[in-house]
Amino acid sequence: MIKPFLIVHTLAPQQQQALALAQDMTLAMSCFDQPVQCLFMGDGVYQLLREQTHVFAKRLLSYGLYDLTPLYVCAQSLRLRQLTPEHLLELPMTHCENDALQQLLQRANSVLSF
Repeated sequence: MIKPFLIVHTLAPQQQQALALAQDMTLAMSCFDQPVQCLFMGDGVYQLLREQTHVFAKRLLSYGLYDLTPLYVCAQSLRLRQLTPEHLLELPMTHCENDALQQLLQRANSVLSF
């Protein structure tokens, strides 16, 4: 089995240039049949808020079409920001505690952080 690339989203949605680069890279890799997984942690969990109206949130909703789901979300980051699943977009997501995050990072071929 080919190890996936792991794209780690750590920035809030206001960092639009970095967010665009991360999403473009994710979609491009997927289009060329590269296995890709996405992890949202730190302020990156704000990208998943249901109330987001920018184009980036709409692109996240299309990730299922590119076999980019489930998305992985740092459970601790959600707790620290007092966010619950009800606050988030309706996407397949796996909430990961620290042990699961470590396994995700170890299984990756390369880790790209934005």
